Amino acid sequence: TLAAGLSLQWFRNQFCPAEREAAAALGVDPYELMTAEAEKSPIGANRLLYLPYLMGERTPHLDPDARGVFFGLSAIHTRKDMLRAVMEGVAYSLNDCMGVFREMGVAIDDMMACGGGGTSALWRQMLADLYGCDVKTLASREGPALGVALLAVCILAWSIPYLKIMHHTQLLHIRFEDFTPGGWLQEVALFPLMLPLRLLPWSLIAWIPFCVALQALDSTPILSRYLRTLVFASLALLWLLPDGDPVELLYLLGPLSILVGINYELGMRRYGFKIRKALILCSAFAVVAALSVGVVCFVPQEWLTPFLSLSNSLDFAASAGYRGWAAVAVLVLLYIAWRLYRGRSARPVWIMLLATSAAAGIFCGAVLTPYRAQADDKREFGRSFRNALRGEPAEKLYKGNILDLYGELCYVGLPVVKIQELDELPLNDRIVYLVDTEFPQYPERSWRNLLPPDFRYRGHRICIWKGVLRQPEGEGNGVGATLSAPAAAASPAAKASN
Repeated sequence: TLAAGLSLQWFRNQFCPAEREAAAALGVDPYELMTAEAEKSPIGANRLLYLPYLMGERTPHLDPDARGVFFGLSAIHTRKDMLRAVMEGVAYSLNDCMGVFREMGVAIDDMMACGGGGTSALWRQMLADLYGCDVKTLASREGPALGVALLAVCILAWSIPYLKIMHHTQLLHIRFEDFTPGGWLQEVALFPLMLPLRLLPWSLIAWIPFCVALQALDSTPILSRYLRTLVFASLALLWLLPDGDPVELLYLLGPLSILVGINYELGMRRYGFKIRKALILCSAFAVVAALSVGVVCFVPQEWLTPFLSLSNSLDFAASAGYRGWAAVAVLVLLYIAWRLYRGRSARPVWIMLLATSAAAGIFCGAVLTPYRAQADDKREFGRSFRNALRGEPAEKLYKGNILDLYGELCYVGLPVVKIQELDELPLNDRIVYLVDTEFPQYPERSWRNLLPPDFRYRGHRICIWKGVLRQPEGEGNGVGATLSAPAAAASPAAKASN
């Protein structure tokens, strides 16, 4: 019921100014005076009925156009009858929800009434008479606020041991070293612009389940409302979290896909004509993508320099293999544009949007990915590693608990093995090479950093630790065996001379 307590609040604001003034003078709640007046009316409010649909209805009568009604009003009715009718109407409306549980076979033995309405003994008695069960209330009137406060206290109490040791523990995997207020504000400002691009193609159709005009017609409002809450809360957290990663948005695709599946047909029936008219933009996008690939591939870079500010080179476009792939990409993009234009009035919208996202993927693979690959920071990283390993018998690298670096280590030219613990290092290899940020706590080997002590990559210290297996005492160079042999040989001579 959308307007349970709101119905009584509306009646108080419109018809009970005397009770409000008296309550202010006596220092009591005006609802207590209103309840006392409602008790003077008989059960049934002299056959006056009230429907509490001041803001439409949600469950179990899904109708946003429903409106409130006083039915059976006559000259015999007084304000106390109307007040009791409001309270009984809300109780009967809640009883409709109880009918859903009865149909599901759910047995209800008692009920908890919280909030301001739960403090009214008259209202609780109405509910108990209708439901045939005990109706209890909380000692606190603000149940939700008290619950949040208790949850906060539990979280703080749980974190006290961690707060005590926080200053003595080095956090290795929280990457806020480069955090600045200005950079964080820039991320917050750009997040709404980058989010649609990172969620393609879902961003083209994800507005449907969040459209207010469609939510009232949702066939499964409980599931959709839960998923919408999950998506909004997660987006708010990712929006404000410093040093966010686009990969963190991937887990939102699950609830987004379910929401789109639930509301897709409904959205197409209501907005399908407008969406199909907008699909002309998809064909135009495919044409622009084809032209962009052709320009990057076949136009000399010096012609583009006056119009574009390029931070990397376009040398990759000069190879014959890339030009062949780019020519195929241009033909495929033009074909997609033609199919999008011809089929915008007949083909399913989801197929058209899928084709548009495929065109975006082809453009990224043909232009953006090779262009970004021209960045020199990863090559410089690999060159520094190769120089540090020059003259070393390194056949593979072991990578500790460091995030990413897989692309950078490809430029080193050695196989990379990811390990979680140092105990995973092979015992039969006398020398191993470990890429990590901190000194390895593994006393079975002697460690030496091959990189300069001040070597950093993207604000983080990176080391190549050369670990040489320590040999047990009395083994290795044979000195102990060499000394013991003459001593054993001299013993008989010494014994003979005696």
